[in-house]
Amino acid sequence: MKSESVAQKSQFPEVEKEIIQTTREINRYLKQQIKTNKRNSATIHINKQDSIAVGLDQKVTITAEGNAGDFFGALNNGATIVLNGDSDRFAANVMSRGEMIIHGNCGEGTGMYMCGGHVIVYGNAGDHLGQISKGGTIIVTGDAGDLVGLYLTGGDIVVLNNIGEKTGEWMIKGRIFVGGSIASLGRNAETRELNNDDRKFLETLYREEIEFLIDGMKKIVPTQLRPFYKKR
Repeated sequence: MKSESVAQKSQFPEVEKEIIQTTREINRYLKQQIKTNKRNSATIHINKQDSIAVGLDQKVTITAEGNAGDFFGALNNGATIVLNGDSDRFAANVMSRGEMIIHGNCGEGTGMYMCGGHVIVYGNAGDHLGQISKGGTIIVTGDAGDLVGLYLTGGDIVVLNNIGEKTGEWMIKGRIFVGGSIASLGRNAETRELNNDDRKFLETLYREEIEFLIDGMKKIVPTQLRPFYKKR
C-alpha cells in the first residue's frame, strides 16, 4: 500500500480547516460533496492514494488534482472523472458507463475489463491497455506499451502514436487503431485496411485537443473469431 502522508486541503470554505489525506477520508469527502453540491460536481486533491473515486454510479463530474494511485475511478457507472496528473495501474478498471479523462500518463492495465464508456489519455499508456475489455472506447494520444488489447473481446482502442510488442495478443473481437509504428503483433492479430465504418468511427473521435490523420491509421483485428477452438 502506498504512503498516504500528504495532507489535502478542501476547496470548499466550510471545511477549509479539515485535513483530508487517506483514501477513506478523500472518498468520504467526495461523497459528501456530491450529495450537497447542487451542480453535481466536486474537486479533490490527491497524492497517489489508491482506490479514489471508485464505484460512482451517478452523472456527476469529479476533478482530481495530482497523481493517482492504483484503481483510480474503477467501477465507474456514469460519472465524468477528470484527472489532472498521472495515474498508476488499473485506472478505469471494470468501467461500464461514463467517461474518464487523464491529462497525463497512465500506468499498466488502464481500462481493463471495460464494457462501456470512454477513456481518453492525453499522454502515454503502459502495458496491458484495455486487456480483456468487451466494450467502450480507449483513446491514447501518445504511445502505448506491450500487450495492448490482450484477450480483447469487444470495444475499440485507439493509439495515435507508437505501440509495443504483442499488440492484440489472442484478441477475439474489437478493433485496435494505431497511428504510429507497431513493434509486433500478437497471436491471432492481423492488420487490415480501413473501411467506411472505421473511418466514420474515427471521425467521431475528433476533439479540439485530438487531431490525427485518418489515412495514416492502421487497424488491427482478430485473425479468427474462435482462436482456441480445435476441430475434433
